Amino acid sequence: GILGLILVLRADEHFLEAHLWKHVIKKHFVSIFMWTLLTIYAINILNAYIDIAAWLSHDTAKLIFMLFFAILIGWIPQSGPHFAFAQLFFVGSLPFSVFFANAIVQDGHTSLLLIAESRKQFVWLKLIKSVIALVLCGSLILLGY
Repeated sequence: GILGLILVLRADEHFLEAHLWKHVIKKHFVSIFMWTLLTIYAINILNAYIDIAAWLSHDTAKLIFMLFFAILIGWIPQSGPHFAFAQLFFVGSLPFSVFFANAIVQDGHTSLLLIAESRKQFVWLKLIKSVIALVLCGSLILLGY
C-alpha cells in the first residue's frame, strides 16, 4: 500500500491517466475482482463438501499427484490459477510443498512476453523451473512438508 501511494504521488499525469486508470483499472479490475471472488467462493464450497487436507494427509501418492498437478497448472501464463493454490494453502487444505511448487513454476503474465518472443525459450524456462520444483518440493513432501 505504501509503495503504491509513493508511486501515485511521484508518477506523472500521463502514467496515472493512460496506464493506471485506463489500462489497469478500467480494463482489468472487474476481471481480477471476479476471478478472486469466484476462486474464494469455489474454495469455500469445495472445503464445505470435501476435506482436502484429510484426503491428502499421510498419502504420499496423492501428494505426488497434487505436486505434478501444481507444476502443470504453473505452466499457464496467467496468475489467476495460482491464486487457487494460494487460497487452498492459506486455508490449510494444501501442504506448503505443493503450493511452493506451483509458485516456483508460475510466472504470471510475464510469460506472455516470452511466448511472443520465443516459444522455445518459454518451454525451456518452464522445463527448468518444473525440474527445480519437482526435486525441491518432492524432497519437501518426503520430509513431511
